[in-house]
Amino acid sequence: MSVNTVAAARWVDRWERQQQRYAIDREEAFTVIADIVEGVTADRRAPLVLDLGSGPGSLAARLARRMPRARVVAVDADPRLLELGRAYYGPA
Repeated sequence: MSVNTVAAARWVDRWERQQQRYAIDREEAFTVIADIVEGVTADRRAPLVLDLGSGPGSLAARLARRMPRARVVAVDADPRLLELGRAYYGPA
């Protein structure tokens, strides 16, 4: 499956809206998760962070932006979601 960035943006936006309906205060939860991960890995030069069940990589992309020295790996059982994430978020 090959997805262009425009189509990926449309699908990831749909994913984000759908997830927000099920996970109330999702952005706040992502902030808390990032705070904890950042705190736990503060003594590491280049921590490895795994986002298991990542979907298209919504949390992984936020962690990568917030922790630029970290290596963030998104893992999901659905290859379509990973492809959307690669097309939308790029190498981050």
